[in-house]
Amino acid sequence: MCKELSTPELGPTIMAGMESILVPHGRKSSDEWVNDNITTTLGAIYFYVSERAQWKSSDDQVDQTRYQAARKVIIKTLDGARETATFKGSDQDTAWVGWRSIRPRDLDKAVMEVNKRGWLQSDWYQGMQDLADRTNADDLEDEDHDATEQIQSVEIRRADSMFQDRYDLLSQRRRDDFKVWKAGILERIAALENSTVPMEIDS
Repeated sequence: MCKELSTPELGPTIMAGMESILVPHGRKSSDEWVNDNITTTLGAIYFYVSERAQWKSSDDQVDQTRYQAARKVIIKTLDGARETATFKGSDQDTAWVGWRSIRPRDLDKAVMEVNKRGWLQSDWYQGMQDLADRTNADDLEDEDHDATEQIQSVEIRRADSMFQDRYDLLSQRRRDDFKVWKAGILERIAALENSTVPMEIDS
């Protein structure tokens, strides 16, 4: 899926998320909802990870148009997966057990369920904040310092990054920022669900 959407860098995070949900602690999940919604769960995880990878601040919220566009692309990619994906050393029929075609409303429900279950509080997802922090910090340094100062600041940051709040994923400020960002996404999705306008789109 990541290859088809030209986002291979998201693969490890998405794989970690799916493994933690489908085979927690190395054992297949006994959760009925999980086993019945493998395809939509993958779509929801991809949505959250791809959005988080682009997130720059708590003001960067997902509006209705943006969400619908992302949903359409995800569904189209998932529906075509059986024709484009192959599994080396695996029986094709066995590899696709639990896979099914999905509709827009199916993905909407999965997006809500993934958040409701608290899966986005897991390390595989929260760890993405560190990458965002480092990227934003580097951008600011490029604007405010010359080359020599940048090198010195990088060395200092490496030495004490564990103790700086901007790299502390559990700091109250980071939690508050994340809550605001996530609330924005959920608010948009809730608006879609409650909208009188039909949510179905062509895949």
